Amino acid sequence: MGNFDTMMKIYSEDEYENNLMSYIENISDKILVPDLKPIDTKMNLKFGIYTIKIENNEITDHGLLHYFSIIAADKSNVEVILGLLYYLGKIHHKKAMNLLLSKLQDDNEAVIAQALYSLGNLKFVESCPGILEVLFATESIKVKSEAIWALGKIKDNDSIHQTLEFLDIEPLRAVTISALGKSRNSSYSKQLRPYLESTEEDILIRSIVSLGKINDIDSVPTLIAMLKKEYPASVYSTIIYTLGELRSERALKPFIECLREGKINEDIILSAFFKIGYAGTDLLIQSLQDDDLYIKTCSAKLLGDIGDKKAVPALVATLHDDDVFVVDEVITALGKIGDKGAITNLLEIFNTDNMYIKDRVKDAMAKIGNSKVFSALVSNTDLENDKIDEIMDLFNELGTDKTQI
Repeated sequence: MGNFDTMMKIYSEDEYENNLMSYIENISDKILVPDLKPIDTKMNLKFGIYTIKIENNEITDHGLLHYFSIIAADKSNVEVILGLLYYLGKIHHKKAMNLLLSKLQDDNEAVIAQALYSLGNLKFVESCPGILEVLFATESIKVKSEAIWALGKIKDNDSIHQTLEFLDIEPLRAVTISALGKSRNSSYSKQLRPYLESTEEDILIRSIVSLGKINDIDSVPTLIAMLKKEYPASVYSTIIYTLGELRSERALKPFIECLREGKINEDIILSAFFKIGYAGTDLLIQSLQDDDLYIKTCSAKLLGDIGDKKAVPALVATLHDDDVFVVDEVITALGKIGDKGAITNLLEIFNTDNMYIKDRVKDAMAKIGNSKVFSALVSNTDLENDKIDEIMDLFNELGTDKTQI
């Protein structure tokens, strides 16, 4: 999916923290704060950084922003400034925003880029004019890229609209495509769709994701057709993911074919199918009769995940399938759906020599019925018809209480 959300993190969070902590050890006695001794300053700074790291919330009541503003004025250690700017992006406060905006005038490109990254994370619309000013004033591709990324994170449509011209600049195209998607503005579909023809994997993936984010339903036929073309696995996965996000019923049959072909990760397809939900029930019921055991197994699993009781009769009919893996998924699905009407059928297949199937039936019964019914089932390794009737009478007497076991 690209690295759009991690554009400018030069160091790991631990490295940022270590740089700041070392700096604090050396200069805290030089930070003059009224009525505080140097040791208090050091403790407050360290406490503040740990709090940001652990809680990631607003920090305003112990002078941390005041300390940060003093440290920011010291240009002798760029690594420390970068760490400082990174942490400012975690303090959701206008003072943090203003301090970051002031660093956009710095003469160090890395400092400007890190400030832009953190402004994007703060998501204050008020910071957009300053970001736009840098975007159009700088010649640095790196800084321009960070500015576009920040505007995408902030999601201010008026500001994002001003980035359209950067689609024509090859080094900035990818980040601009992602920013347009972040806007959630469907009017950008006209600009994004042509990039579905790109031969660059990164551009192709970003354009697919962005079309999904702006809910461009009209791109569905093109995305489905792309499943028939030759692409890297990452592109196929992105197409499937996006079709799921778009909740497109037209994608259901292609999903089944993708499962059959086996060229896309199963979990990605099942997740996309699940997002479309009940609309896929009829097709999945049909697929329980497929000649491909893998399709039958996946269909049973999905029917259980979706939870549509409409599927119960078809699942019950598949309990006697010759393949144990299909039966396993059907039993699990019936347990997930939790329909009381399936209990008789589950008890009927409990008399099997396959201990695994016995255990799966017990698991399903635990999810469907009252714990007393489950206990009765567990205590009987073999069930004659009269014992089945006895357990069913108990179940009917107790109703559908889902007591936890």
